[in-house]
Amino acid sequence: ADRVDNATGSPVPRIDLVPLIRWLHSRRALDAPMREGEFRSVLADDERKLFAFGRPLGNDETILLINYGPTKQKVTLRAGKPGQMIGVLIPLLNPQPAKPASPQGEKSGQPSASGTLRVNGSRQYANEQGEIRLWIGPMSVRAILVTDNIPR
Repeated sequence: ADRVDNATGSPVPRIDLVPLIRWLHSRRALDAPMREGEFRSVLADDERKLFAFGRPLGNDETILLINYGPTKQKVTLRAGKPGQMIGVLIPLLNPQPAKPASPQGEKSGQPSASGTLRVNGSRQYANEQGEIRLWIGPMSVRAILVTDNIPR
């Protein structure tokens, strides 16, 4: 759940998202489709709080799937050609424990802005309809790599 500032009633930003934003920026630098591809809406489901967009470029495409809701969900996405191997990158926040309370106001037990990110991955083949099925946790992102050049 989002934290709320008791004094103002405003949501408190999640400082543990900084490593995720840095990772997404680095993926953009590595993936030509993320820089140069045309925007393509893949999924927009406000009720389930899911959003996915793709950036195709030539035979490659990078799709970002975002679950901005509070529950883990199973998602089916059109990605690639039937039988094509699809890579899925799964960034996982691994915040380092905060140092004891400091003059900057950091409290013990809260994730620090210097938290690290671990990225797991998986591969799967697109089904006969060119779809993949995957689980995505609450408040998380998956990067789906559709390319003929996925390392085996």
